[in-house]
Amino acid sequence: MAKTQKFEGVMSVVCTPFKENLEVDYDAIRRVVDFVIACGGHGFLTTVMSSEFYTLTDEEHFKIVETVIDQVNGRVPVVVGAASRSIEHGLLYARHAQHAGADAICTTPPVVDTLLHGVPFERARDYFRAINEALDIPIFVQNAPPIGGTLTAEQLMQLCTENSHVLYVKEEGANCQQMIPKILEMSKHMPEGSSFGGVLSGGGGCTFLSDLKRGACGTMPASATTDVFVSIWNAFKAGDMEKAQEIQSASMNFGLYEHIYWSAFNKYVLKRRGILDCIRIRETAPSLDTMNYAEIDAIYDTIKPYFCI
Repeated sequence: MAKTQKFEGVMSVVCTPFKENLEVDYDAIRRVVDFVIACGGHGFLTTVMSSEFYTLTDEEHFKIVETVIDQVNGRVPVVVGAASRSIEHGLLYARHAQHAGADAICTTPPVVDTLLHGVPFERARDYFRAINEALDIPIFVQNAPPIGGTLTAEQLMQLCTENSHVLYVKEEGANCQQMIPKILEMSKHMPEGSSFGGVLSGGGGCTFLSDLKRGACGTMPASATTDVFVSIWNAFKAGDMEKAQEIQSASMNFGLYEHIYWSAFNKYVLKRRGILDCIRIRETAPSLDTMNYAEIDAIYDTIKPYFCI
């Protein structure tokens, strides 16, 4: 896919299904891929927070990426998450993604450095310079505080200006809604010869409609309610703000649960929708208790009319 390809719409995160023994269930990954495409999803993001990336071995990471790309088979774009421990580790993931056929990668400054020390911007510049030089596919900067992404709009634009393949931002900080228009306004004043593709939001999709109004070109939510987000996108693009607001309001509680419980919530909803058999998570992810399941079941019934399959 050419570097000029537009990444937009609902690009769902592929969770990492596990078997009861906590081995990765690659067949279930293929079912999730087909489910998202049947829901009208516009693309995929792999091996990130809602994929429990931090629990995966390198070998599992590689095989998951290859499985997703193989199952998608060119039907929609695949962006590979490449959060890593170091520049060298990031290069390993980035090169593998490109070789496997990814359409782009999504990465953040080295996670361990950032969480332990608050990575200096110069270190972030070194990281993205190295990744940029190694690739000829687009790069998303993931600006996500939970894994150390605390870049300002000015710093994000500097990374885009300095690196020809750094073209997109996945913005999901606490002030995401303010950051989106600020980034977009600054992108208009980039030096001649620079380019910028746009901003996609994350954070469970709780503010998706507001993000779109502020100029976001899409969102990267978990996959269990892809069709709901696609419906918001379609209504917004058609100019039907009343319908878009209706769906956004109906899905708000679901979005809040995703934001808090991400993998556990996503897997439980996918099981209710007949996609997953096992909803186990590896131990470091937030888990659900009996009351949570009852609450989600009640919310599920209110959002179910907005499912397309």
